[in-house]
Amino acid sequence: MNGAMIAVAVFALVVIAALAVTRLRRSRPVAPSRPLDPGEAEAWVRANISGIAEAHFPDNPGLEWRILQLEHCDGLLFAEVEPTPDEVGYPRFQLAFSRGNESEASHIATYCLEGDTYTLLSTSRNAPKMPRVLGAS
Repeated sequence: MNGAMIAVAVFALVVIAALAVTRLRRSRPVAPSRPLDPGEAEAWVRANISGIAEAHFPDNPGLEWRILQLEHCDGLLFAEVEPTPDEVGYPRFQLAFSRGNESEASHIATYCLEGDTYTLLSTSRNAPKMPRVLGAS
């Protein structure tokens, strides 16, 4: 390519970028999404628990993840789950979820049952500060 063709190509890119910026400025702002209500969050967790568990325990595909209890606490939803068969390394887990946005809850932390106490095993990158221990089961 010669210099004139490169100049024309650069000019075209600048014009396209300017049009995109102008269109972006004129567009209406998107309203913030509302978090799921508690019932919607529970329904989402029930429908997606197997996929969530398999994503966090990829070495154990095909397990059945049974929800034993759902509990709301401090704006979060905790799902007590049990894998069957028991081959993950812990008999039960507590998965913590924020109520997310209009379409899904966000998994933010995993606790594992050690004795009668749930201990923090992992958190997501954007999780709030989570307690190290949840307490007696």
